[in-house]
Amino acid sequence: MSKDATSRNPTAKSFDEIHALMSPARGRGGRDAGLREYQSAGRPQDRKFTLGKAAVLPLFTEVIELTDRGFGFAASAAGQRLFFHRSAGLRPSHFEALKRHDKILAIVGSDPRRPRSKEIVRWAASDRITWDDDAPKDQASWDEIRRAWLVKRLQPQGSILRPDWYVHKWESKPAPADLQDDLLHELVLARIASMDSDELERLDLLNLSGSALYSFAPCLDRAHPDAVVLLDHVPAERLPLFGPPGPRVLARASEARRAEVVSWFVRAGGAEAHAEERDAMLTGRAPWEAEAASRLLASGPPQGAGHVRWLRALRKEGLLPEGFADEAAEADGVQALCYAELLSEKVRDALLCEAAAKDKSRVEAVALRPDLAADLLGRSAVAFDLETDGRRTRQIGIARVSGSRLLLDGGGTEEQAEAFAALSCGLSEGSIVVGQNVLAWDLAVLRQEGIDPLATGLVWDTLLVETLLNPRAVSHALGGTHRADMDAAHALALFQRQLDYLPDSFAASSTGSASTSGRSTMPCASASWCQSRHSSVSRTTTPPMRDARFRCSPRLT
Repeated sequence: MSKDATSRNPTAKSFDEIHALMSPARGRGGRDAGLREYQSAGRPQDRKFTLGKAAVLPLFTEVIELTDRGFGFAASAAGQRLFFHRSAGLRPSHFEALKRHDKILAIVGSDPRRPRSKEIVRWAASDRITWDDDAPKDQASWDEIRRAWLVKRLQPQGSILRPDWYVHKWESKPAPADLQDDLLHELVLARIASMDSDELERLDLLNLSGSALYSFAPCLDRAHPDAVVLLDHVPAERLPLFGPPGPRVLARASEARRAEVVSWFVRAGGAEAHAEERDAMLTGRAPWEAEAASRLLASGPPQGAGHVRWLRALRKEGLLPEGFADEAAEADGVQALCYAELLSEKVRDALLCEAAAKDKSRVEAVALRPDLAADLLGRSAVAFDLETDGRRTRQIGIARVSGSRLLLDGGGTEEQAEAFAALSCGLSEGSIVVGQNVLAWDLAVLRQEGIDPLATGLVWDTLLVETLLNPRAVSHALGGTHRADMDAAHALALFQRQLDYLPDSFAASSTGSASTSGRSTMPCASASWCQSRHSSVSRTTTPPMRDARFRCSPRLT
């Protein structure tokens, strides 16, 4: 072919080009690889790449040394001297055109022939890329271009975290997760941090952390020590979406940041996790745990029994002050009953009284803490006693946990009418009416005065219940002084002791029943109901009693 013909035919290949293909190649793959590359290109070798091809190359480097053996060295902005090979180029033939001080974009990883060293495993010459605007001049400008491109296209579950070219590079061996890209790390974490719980569940972070080929991949596994970096990239309120961190994360964190890890663990439900993991994270003895506890209380009440147990352990060790949770209880209201054990006695007592005062709050409180149902029922109960012969009433006494008093002590017909009116009002305020032998005696007297407690609440006869709980007792008498207010207080105290013999579920059901309409039909007022319960009550002379830490006895005044 003549020289003129060659110039007229752009597809014609010069002798020098063909000679280069037939000559032994200086890079990996030899002459056949070069020939395949030339044939597959379909157009001249100096064609340029799109930005998308280069966007996976995070480093902006400068060529500082080239050899005639197919490799060279480049310097990063951080001053690293990095080895790169001709075969690692997006188009290896571009290596021949490189000169010192040329700019190349690169990514660092490892090569199967040199697995222990870190080197450039993919590169492209900056002047062989088609730039939308000006080409980058340094690392900062390249980061800016990459960020704009990646933000629009980044999907963590996509192939960008497991590039095919790196898998193929390692051929039959598993490709290591050692590709380095700080910007991609930042953007992936930001994208994941913005996902909701459903998106995270579909993403499957644990699987992603095991399949991604970047060095930051392990941080996506909440149990891996590298997960500590999530503290810097994910808002504290979103960390629980990743699940509770493992003990190795706590060990990796600096002492100054361990409170953050513990807070993350508790918010993610770790306090209710398996005992082994929970005990490793929440010892109840570390100062950073006390700091975490304070932060958690400032953001909301404790969640779950495990959380409360942990706080109790910290208080026992003296790491938390007396009444440390009082301030949180003021804002939480009835919800603070979830951690009643952590409150000062004064605040706890006030909270229980407040919860017991109204039907709605009492039912809500029992739903939160069924174990406090007996205490709440006792605090909302009203006991009364009449000193009467059936025709003339000499004394009327009433008692609540706040104290007892006489409504009538002698007096004429007018005083009696006023006392019975006050008694009727007092009984209507209680969730349950308590008295000794009231079913057989006192209720009949009240009905003569137009008062029927069964119409407005439940009635508990302590004498009838005592005969069932302690059938072998020599006497079931109240043992009072026959002073109405004192006997009412004694009846209320006996009622509270009787509740201790019964299961929590009984007090909880009675509390709920006392807050519903149609309460006069409750079997609590009949001996037949007590007989049906008798089989479930212990018949021993000393039945086991429920924890009565919060029992509040009435004051006798």
